[in-house]
Amino acid sequence: MSSNPGTSMPAETTLLVASLIDAGTAAIRANADALGELDRAIGDGDHGVNMLRGFSAIAEAREAIRALPLSSALEEMGKLLVMNVGGASGPLYGSLLLAMGRAAAGMRPRGRCSRRASRRSRSAAAPTAAKRPCSTF
Repeated sequence: MSSNPGTSMPAETTLLVASLIDAGTAAIRANADALGELDRAIGDGDHGVNMLRGFSAIAEAREAIRALPLSSALEEMGKLLVMNVGGASGPLYGSLLLAMGRAAAGMRPRGRCSRRASRRSRSAAAPTAAKRPCSTF
């Protein structure tokens, strides 16, 4: 696995994060009007505009975010959504990314568990933890 110049992150991780940002931003841009129309049926119709604001903030921070470990990148994207998307959607989608980042922080590439996960799997108090697979990303 090669490293990305200027970062300590493997190139595959920085490419993955950049691809996630690009795909998410493109999807929101392409569907902002439709999201607004759907929201208009039950609310004030600003869901598309709000999501576009949040994903635009993520896109603006793309280069800094892609240099982070995956877990930190997900958390940073979540924070940006919480801070930039209005209504309940910012905290809702932002919390999803924050939780995904926290979950990813306990995982290690190439199938190796973190020390915490390894201790948990050996613990008699957590017999089901041994059945959970480690990350293979």
